[in-house]
Amino acid sequence: MNENIRQLGQLSDVQLHDKFFKITFGMKESVRNYLIHFFRKKIVAKLDLDSLTPEPTEFISPKMNAYFSDVLWRCKLKNGVDINIAFLFEHKSYPEKYHHVQILRYMVEIWENCIANNLPLTPIVPIIVYHGEAAWHYKPFESLFPNLPSEFKDFLPCFHYHLTDLKDYSKDMLIHLEAGVLVNAFMMMKHYKDKDFLKNCVEYIFHGADSFWDDESKRKFKEALLVYFIKMSELRREDLVNYIEPKLIESLKKEAMSTWDNLIAEGKAQGINLGIEKGIEKGIEKGIEKGIEIPVINAFKKGKSVEEIAYFNDLPVEKVKEIIDRFKKSLGQN
Repeated sequence: MNENIRQLGQLSDVQLHDKFFKITFGMKESVRNYLIHFFRKKIVAKLDLDSLTPEPTEFISPKMNAYFSDVLWRCKLKNGVDINIAFLFEHKSYPEKYHHVQILRYMVEIWENCIANNLPLTPIVPIIVYHGEAAWHYKPFESLFPNLPSEFKDFLPCFHYHLTDLKDYSKDMLIHLEAGVLVNAFMMMKHYKDKDFLKNCVEYIFHGADSFWDDESKRKFKEALLVYFIKMSELRREDLVNYIEPKLIESLKKEAMSTWDNLIAEGKAQGINLGIEKGIEKGIEKGIEKGIEIPVINAFKKGKSVEEIAYFNDLPVEKVKEIIDRFKKSLGQN
C-alpha cells in the first residue's frame, strides 16, 4: 500500500484539511502563483519571487509547549534591498473571533526566534485563506475591545492581515487562472462540502491533471487531492466508475480506483467504517475520532482550558466539550 495514501487515510477531516493546505502551500510554485494572482500587485512588484524560501513552522512556547502555524515563507525584495519579508499562511474553515490573537502569537514567536538567533526582526505579512460557508467579516484588532474609549486604542497592537475568501471566486474564475495546482486546491477547498459539485464537476477538481504532476512534490499533492476528494465526496466505488472515470484521463482513472481501494483496505485494518455501502466517512468514525480525541485529552490533562484546546486544535468549543465529557465519563467522573 502507498505509505503516503495510508497516512492520509488515517487523518480526521480537520487534520486532512490542514495537511492538504500544507502540502499545497509547501510548494514554491503554489506560493508564487498565490502572490501573483491573489495578493496586492503593488507589493508583489517589489518582491524577488525567485528568492522564496520555506521556513520551519514549529515554534516552542513555554505556555503551550509546541504548536504550529500553517505555512511560512520568506522572500527578498528586489533591487538588492537587504531585507526579508515573511509570508505567514493560515487556512480557516469557519470564522473565528480571536484569529488576531492567534496571528499575533505566531508573529511574536517568529520574532523571538529571530532574537534568539541574533537575526534582524523580519516584517511579517499574515495571510488567511478562508474556505468556510458562513460569512467572514474583516474587522480590525481593536474590534475585540468594543467598549474601550478611543483614547486607549493607541496602546493596542495594530496590524492587518490579507484575506482570500474562496466564496468570492466562482469555479469559472478559478479555472481560468494560470496558477497550476493552486487552481485544483482552491477548487477542492471551496467545494469540499458540496457533494453534488464533487460528483458532477470532477473535471474542475482535476483540471489540467495531465500537465503538472511530474515531480515528487506534485505527486504527493495528487495523492492528497485524490484522498481529499474521495473522503469528502463519500462516493462508492460504483459511483467512481459511473460518474468519475469517464471525465478523467486514463492514468488518473487507475490511480483514483487504486486510492479508493487503499482507503477501504486501510479502513478495514483500522476498524474504521469507511462505508462500502453507505459512502466514505459518514461523520467522524472510530479510528478517525481517536485522531481528534488524543491531542484534546492530552491538553486537558495538562490543565489547558476548553477555549485554549479548541483554539489550538482548530475545533469548535462544543466538540472539545463533548470529547472531554466523554473522557470524564470513562474515568467515572461527573
